[in-house]
Amino acid sequence: MVAKQAHPVPTASGRARTWLAIVLVLGIGSGTAAAAPAEVPPANVPSIEWTPCGEGKDCATVEAPLDYAVPEGQTVSLHLTRRRATDPARRIGVLFVNPGGPGGGTSSWPDKVVERDVTGATGARFDIIGIDPRGVEKSRPGIRCLSADGYAAQWAQATATPSDGQFPRAVSQAKDFNSACAGNTGALLPHLGTANVARDMDFVRAALGEEKVSYLGLSYGTYIGTVYANLFPDRVRAVALDGGYDPHRFTSDPYPNDMVQYQAVEESLNRFLDWCASDVDKCGFGRGKPAEAFRAVQADLDANPLRNPAGGLIANGATMTFAVVSALNSGGPGWVQLGRSLARAQARDAGSDLLAPISEEDTNFYAANVAVECNDRIFPGSVDDAEAELAKEAEAGPLLGNTVAYGPPNYDHGHALACLQWPAERDSRYPGPYDVRTETPILVVGTTHDPDTPYQDSVELAKTLGNARLLTFDGDGHTGYGGSECARAAEYRYLLELKLPETDVCKDNPPPA
Repeated sequence: MVAKQAHPVPTASGRARTWLAIVLVLGIGSGTAAAAPAEVPPANVPSIEWTPCGEGKDCATVEAPLDYAVPEGQTVSLHLTRRRATDPARRIGVLFVNPGGPGGGTSSWPDKVVERDVTGATGARFDIIGIDPRGVEKSRPGIRCLSADGYAAQWAQATATPSDGQFPRAVSQAKDFNSACAGNTGALLPHLGTANVARDMDFVRAALGEEKVSYLGLSYGTYIGTVYANLFPDRVRAVALDGGYDPHRFTSDPYPNDMVQYQAVEESLNRFLDWCASDVDKCGFGRGKPAEAFRAVQADLDANPLRNPAGGLIANGATMTFAVVSALNSGGPGWVQLGRSLARAQARDAGSDLLAPISEEDTNFYAANVAVECNDRIFPGSVDDAEAELAKEAEAGPLLGNTVAYGPPNYDHGHALACLQWPAERDSRYPGPYDVRTETPILVVGTTHDPDTPYQDSVELAKTLGNARLLTFDGDGHTGYGGSECARAAEYRYLLELKLPETDVCKDNPPPA
């Protein structure tokens, strides 16, 4: 799951020497959580050579261990982007940011964090750093599975509405997708789990010479922060997690976890459709019966896909539906645009952003999304057992569920068949615990009508963490940071001053616009 601002709508981007000393600090191991790290920074970590990369930012590349159990072995290149504190005399330290995914890059986020703090204090007092997670965006090697044409060819067989043979087709597509991941990602594939992403962050911390770090994580970024805080509690100054994951259910009880997401995104669509029916002119789609119109558009595009002159897929009912799943992340401020886009899709206007063809950016994002989550998650049973589970999930989402359940491996709750057939060892999966107590309480923010990270996940995350406080945004859309000025201000104040919010609920849900 990824914060909306970094999530590609299906429209659709000194070398480190590794030494044994690093092992003692970075808490390696594939099966158990590490103890709190030593207080002394590791020896022989790299020095980071920053170079200007435009608009007041610096960039760097750091070589980190591919496998922290073999620190002197192969490496991966991590791309870093930094905005330095503009008031160095009052500098607090480093603020790492991650907007989610898996598959989302971080290069634009130091700027976004500065721009959205109206006080200017965050940019003044922190060095704000984004690390493209291993395999993602500018970090190398990259996660690659199918080509864009190959992924589009799989989507060309998918349907938004139930069709004959959809389960065996989805099983076969997932197997082919996985084979491409193994062939094109190679030795990196077993080492993409979130435990290694957290270790990478601590590796960079050590290279920066920082004793402690602050962290802002959105969506999947909350799981990175959860794992980091449990692996390295003594390195935590402050951690804000917005759009949380229930970590136990995410990693070890995935069918119930996915079911909650099927229900949440369907509820968000229904909230949009109810508004659309109540404000016909502003919505501009469906003439007062938007749910019926939505089903009609799905059926029409399933039966008559848009194709390019060469016969390749531009869009069909499944790709249009999948684009809607992403568009709902914008909440109320995106509803007017969504209504207009659906009206254009109804008219088969290829200019609708819901009918854009699958791009290389989309393909790479979903490759990373699947690969990281299949390293983190263990689905029970066999592929045959999945048939009944997917049927229940699709039934829970009458308008959106069929596309996600039976399409090619796609996003978060559309991974079961890929993960059940995953070709790599899960060498960097983090199995817990998740309740290590940090000195500073962790701030968890959940949104009541979040289509992507359901609210109950944030509630459970706050209960699970050893020392945490929940702030609720009573509103629509993905993350409080994305939709609520109240939540965003509370997060900034917490990160700057280590002060928890004075309220339990933010109610500034923006109206449809």
